[in-house]
Amino acid sequence: AFESAAAIAHAEPGLDCGLHLNLTEGPSVADASTIPSLANVDGFIYHHPADLWIALWMGRVQTADIEREIRAQLGKAVTAGVDISHIDGHKHVHAVRPVLQAVLRVASEFGVKAIRSTTEAAPELLSVLRRNMAAAIALPVDFVSEPGDRILYPLI
Repeated sequence: AFESAAAIAHAEPGLDCGLHLNLTEGPSVADASTIPSLANVDGFIYHHPADLWIALWMGRVQTADIEREIRAQLGKAVTAGVDISHIDGHKHVHAVRPVLQAVLRVASEFGVKAIRSTTEAAPELLSVLRRNMAAAIALPVDFVSEPGDRILYPLI
């Protein structure tokens, strides 16, 4: 996946490219021996951001290991010639406060300009229903009506 994303970034030089920070699934980018509180030879130790948060809170994960892994992921992108404009996190891992603080420290070293907010406005249910009714599409319903008749169904 990384190689194909890097190829797209090279083919589209005006494209804003973000790092999708992963600290919970699969292998680490940094050598696992350099981040022992975060990963081992089998990959990341904590498989969900909540588990990582608990481990951080209990002092099982060192912030330095998180920073080292963030640097490794950003470094991999830079080495591949990809200019990173923003960062977000797999399963919003960047919203875990100690992770966010580490991201803020490391991002500035790489000239990253933005970090995705995890606070998103959610429209009220009534406005969603109104919008969906307005965007209703016509679907053929041959089994209920004459062939060629159309009945409107909302996209909900």
